[in-house]
Amino acid sequence: MSADAMSAGGEADPFEQRLDRIIRTLGFTGRRLVPCEPGWAVLNGHDRRRRPLLHATEEEVRALVSRDKLSLQEGGFHVLAGAEPAPREDRLPIAVLAAHMRKIRTGAGFLGMVRQARAGRGPLSVREATAGLRLASDAEQARRGEQTTMNWDGVPQDKQRRRGRDGGMAVSAREAERRINRLRLAMGRSFVLAWSACVEGLPLAALRARFDLGRRELGRQLAATLRTLADAYDRV
Repeated sequence: MSADAMSAGGEADPFEQRLDRIIRTLGFTGRRLVPCEPGWAVLNGHDRRRRPLLHATEEEVRALVSRDKLSLQEGGFHVLAGAEPAPREDRLPIAVLAAHMRKIRTGAGFLGMVRQARAGRGPLSVREATAGLRLASDAEQARRGEQTTMNWDGVPQDKQRRRGRDGGMAVSAREAERRINRLRLAMGRSFVLAWSACVEGLPLAALRARFDLGRRELGRQLAATLRTLADAYDRV
């Protein structure tokens, strides 16, 4: 319990205890404080249909804002000050996530880690998980280009077009392919792990075998790789 949660007489101050509890509840990746009726609610992720983890009053939220404990995000919700900014939902490749979920068994591989990240658990942060989803989205977009013959069974190879030109590709597909190639050049060998996990959708056991990693080591290595991917996306 913080010093602020104690009254002058040494007894616990209920209001300060409530503020401490709100701060502790928000202290996990992916959690946010959203307006509701009445007051506010702490949620895992962006789905407001989920049962709130905790409710907060207007007075409590104002107190936390006045103490610089909260950071207001685009969309009208708060996250804990100093936490990674929550990504905008309309920028998350949700359609790609849904498509992958139809092909990969529940809880397996990278998508299982995405679910954990959105619930504030597991080895990945929301930013890392979002970078992996964005790579899958770019791969799916580039795959739609009529003239692309990239090797989608593994790591992207040098571009080889049936007609040797971009004319037959949609602009969005061509841009996605170019982003992928810039990412591959920027990340070097670490790109292979990101591609295998996020685009190929290999189960965790297959990833461990392919890259000769232990169970815990794989989570740490994939998190580091996706941080690098997120940084690379910021530059491309």
